[in-house]
Amino acid sequence: MIYYDINNKEVIIPDEILNNVINNGECGTVYRLSDNLCFKKYDRTFTTKNFRINKKIVDLLNSIDNDNIVEIIDILFSEKQDHHYTADAYIMKYYLEKYKNILELPTTYLLENVENILDLSRKCSDLNIRFGDLKAANTIYTKDKVVLLDPDLYDTPFYMSSKELIKINNSIISGFFNELILNSLNTNYQEFLTSNNLFAYSFSFKLFPITANANKTIKVLEKKLKGYDRPIDYVYSKKKTKKHQI
Repeated sequence: MIYYDINNKEVIIPDEILNNVINNGECGTVYRLSDNLCFKKYDRTFTTKNFRINKKIVDLLNSIDNDNIVEIIDILFSEKQDHHYTADAYIMKYYLEKYKNILELPTTYLLENVENILDLSRKCSDLNIRFGDLKAANTIYTKDKVVLLDPDLYDTPFYMSSKELIKINNSIISGFFNELILNSLNTNYQEFLTSNNLFAYSFSFKLFPITANANKTIKVLEKKLKGYDRPIDYVYSKKKTKKHQI
């Protein structure tokens, strides 16, 4: 496969990497390119430019000093061009996954990463970036970082101020972690499920109330998880307390 970089220099992607699929998404497929790199190709016929990353977002994200956002090495184009807007593919850093379940993360790990991602929110808001498509499938837990992948749907709404954006971004982040907790409870801990899932919902909101206030997000999480090694230990302790009260 032949692509061109931002300087219209030819970049050859070996065809054999098509056998090294890491993940399939609605907008494209991610392949293992090498020990340290991945390659994402937008290969869905319905994919419009609105679902593809562009040079502006990449340049802004790469200017931020934060390891919680995926590092994009290069954006690629299927043809030579003189505008360099939306990409047809891109090369990014490969991240080795260590954990699969947010509720099994060490408490110190989770607190540190939530705080750093909220700092990322502040920096993105200052640069007029709005988060998009934050979900479990676009997240990976390495040995020390929660890394946000696939920033394809991040945008720069020119009509919003940084003050407006940080409220929106912080709300997106708290909602994102709330959803991660809820999904984990519903997927991995069947003993907690009720007919209406009220138990799972109650704990997702206890740990991550949806709020635009970054300080509240951190303080609530610190308070709830104090004395517990992992979030799931907190959930188990409250379940036992509830049974005892009954």
